[in-house]
Amino acid sequence: MAVIVNSWICRAIRLATANFNSASHRPNARKVIVIIASAFETGNYIDPTVEAATFKEDGGVIITVEYVQVHGAPVMMLDTLASPGYALTNRHAKVDVRQLHQLFCKANCFCPTYYKAFSAKNDVPYGGCYRKSTLPAIQALAQRSCHRHFNGSLPTVDSKEKSDFLIKMMRVNLPFWINLKYGSGAYRWNNDEL
Repeated sequence: MAVIVNSWICRAIRLATANFNSASHRPNARKVIVIIASAFETGNYIDPTVEAATFKEDGGVIITVEYVQVHGAPVMMLDTLASPGYALTNRHAKVDVRQLHQLFCKANCFCPTYYKAFSAKNDVPYGGCYRKSTLPAIQALAQRSCHRHFNGSLPTVDSKEKSDFLIKMMRVNLPFWINLKYGSGAYRWNNDEL
């Protein structure tokens, strides 16, 4: 009779999940696990792909770093465990710590509930998070309302793409405030740019 035991990866994912589900975990921070490996032995172990898939389906992100030894074989399992776009490997080139840093930034750059992302690169809201508000107000009150919600501000429209995004988001032909003011004979963004 073969004894099947949990793999270390399964145990690590379960332990991380328990920590993320504890009261001390920050609710607005995405759950991220990093798995670094240079080998994976198949055998009488529970396949960690089910644990990994469950973690990812629950909103978590798995970053994998494959370190292939000089005479070692690639660890193909890591590609399966990683969230899409979150696998690093030294198979073709050296892994740089900046790549890992970028993946952490990508994993934790997301919009709060009820906000829509303006993004030029994949699904990461590098262009900001926006929330539709239909409350009529003067510009100063609109700015104050934005500030109360996640320390936001009225949008600065710096491209046609962002303008189109905001107009489409409003869906109705209603005016809305942007972060532009007229004063001292010129229009200025609230950050004092002309």
